[in-house]
Amino acid sequence: RHSPGMYLSLATIAQCQAQCPVTLIVGFGPDAANYKARLSTHTETTTSLYRFGVKPRPLVTRSIVGAAAIADRVGRVVVRRLGLFDTLRRWFRRKRPEAPIG
Repeated sequence: RHSPGMYLSLATIAQCQAQCPVTLIVGFGPDAANYKARLSTHTETTTSLYRFGVKPRPLVTRSIVGAAAIADRVGRVVVRRLGLFDTLRRWFRRKRPEAPIG
């Protein structure tokens, strides 16, 4: 009646519920799939969270990370508007000769 993957998922969930009947949380991962909608009762979106302290070193680190992120976004926009995106992408992805050893 079910595909092997769906049967395995259902069997695993049933076994976990038998071992811990109070609460069961299953993380299916980020992509959208039909089986996730059929098996789940609740959806949550997660994100990464970075915390920096208020001392000098974390503040400098946070400033550098923020400045690098802004520079990356601005640089991508400028390169695309100048029409250099494909050229630069090919240049960075080209095969480089290996350095001789010794």
